[in-house]
Amino acid sequence: MSEWMRGSLGELASGVRGVSYTPNQLQRFMSPETVVLLRSNNIKGGQVNFDNVQLVPSHIVSNEQLAQHGDTAVCMSNGSKALVGKSGRIEGNEAPCTVGAFCSIFRPHTHADEKFVSYIFQSGAYRRHLDIILAGSAINNLRNSDVEALSLEIPPRQEQRLIAHILDTLDSQIQKTEALIAKLEKVKEGLLHDLLTRGIDENGQLRPSPEQAPELYKESPLGLIPISWHFAALGSLLDKIEAGKSPSCPDIPAPSGEWGVLKVSAVNPKGFRSTENKVVERKSLVVEGYEVKQGDLLITRANTPDLVGASCIVEEWTSRLMLSDKTLRLVENPDLVMRQYIYHSLQQSYVRKQISIAATGTSMSMKNISQGAIRTLSIIVPPIAEQSAICKRVAAISKRISHEQSKVSKLYQDKAGLMDDLLTGRVRVTPLIDQAQATPA
Repeated sequence: MSEWMRGSLGELASGVRGVSYTPNQLQRFMSPETVVLLRSNNIKGGQVNFDNVQLVPSHIVSNEQLAQHGDTAVCMSNGSKALVGKSGRIEGNEAPCTVGAFCSIFRPHTHADEKFVSYIFQSGAYRRHLDIILAGSAINNLRNSDVEALSLEIPPRQEQRLIAHILDTLDSQIQKTEALIAKLEKVKEGLLHDLLTRGIDENGQLRPSPEQAPELYKESPLGLIPISWHFAALGSLLDKIEAGKSPSCPDIPAPSGEWGVLKVSAVNPKGFRSTENKVVERKSLVVEGYEVKQGDLLITRANTPDLVGASCIVEEWTSRLMLSDKTLRLVENPDLVMRQYIYHSLQQSYVRKQISIAATGTSMSMKNISQGAIRTLSIIVPPIAEQSAICKRVAAISKRISHEQSKVSKLYQDKAGLMDDLLTGRVRVTPLIDQAQATPA
């Protein structure tokens, strides 16, 4: 490591604070006199996106504040400490752009590789440096000098470039996998809609649409449905609805082996979140009959307008967690309906609309839906054998998505470990440099 020099991030890049502006300076249309304004929400995962950007007049942006290709945008102030310091490399900006006052642009010096610099902003050493600066502070705010003070070992530029290339290759794999996941999620969404409106015929194929084969469908209060299907109130398909209680508990998760009571945030359409609970310190408040079991179908009785009536099936299970009075367990009649089929139906727009209408409460931040209203929700019900076929088809694509999500999680872990090794010089890329130099041009 003799070629590496002890220094600071400030020796590789310098920060420029973003643009202050007033709401009346925001522009509506792109023109030669406007500049794209990037904010904290445009910075994520080491990248900068240009979704939902704002425009400001160019005369309030100095030449120094105009972002250049290869600059790194950094969030310098945020309500959440965890988001302070997040960064993204600015690439491919066709229109002039800058960052807002709560962000800074860090511009690599001429002797620094821009991509290498951007990876320093994603490193564990950088995050630990910021955590020390922000510790004990009530204000989640960084100065450029705080960031530039990060102490590090600086390799020669050629080695910087090769390190960045290796990490870029891994980033490319992550991006491709995430794009595949997004595509599969869209496919699943469309497939689920078709399965829950058209179903699967006796040949195991998706039933033709009403336009293709109107004779296979009949009218119902919920629109056209296959002839063998019917609609029913959800309550007629259930054996019971079970609720828990919400004792007064400190808002900290229960340690392993201790009892906890679920928060409403534990129930999410993307999956059960066992860590969203409050520890039950008094044993007299524990009711074992309220314990959540693996495979339970849960629904929230009270939540925000978008999430009231949200549901999930408990797959990743932690013992000793109890239902609260705002989380309900739906227990189906297995002769009439499959639990997974109810869950899939509860996500559909026609059911979500019913939930929205039935939800009560004057607060715009919290709504409630009663057990009685849940029982009256109308859902479309195929024969039990067809429900099984539908659920198996959905489970197959869900398994594929889960597999890809596991892959991308592993890639992120690999990236974190590799960054730590390469950016500290613990693992050298010198052999690759020697090989490149020995290869004839």
